[in-house]
Amino acid sequence: MKDVIDSHIMAMAEARRLLERGSQAKRQHQRYFLNFLTLRQEASLLSQQSYRLSCSLDAFSTQRSRQLPPVLTLVKADRDECQ
Repeated sequence: MKDVIDSHIMAMAEARRLLERGSQAKRQHQRYFLNFLTLRQEASLLSQQSYRLSCSLDAFSTQRSRQLPPVLTLVKADRDECQ
């Protein structure tokens, strides 16, 4: 009878250890999943910011390319006008 009780106590202790390991694994999984969601959200925000910046740069470069470049115009003057 004592052997049965001892084996039952050992089985219960093992079950408790396994349950605790399972609880730890569950908590760790929840932390990893929360980190994953946070990183995914941050990546999405960075993608949006990158897209907006790209659009701004495209608009800036398009606007600049439409402007005529500054040109230095040389005018030939008659000699009499210079004196």
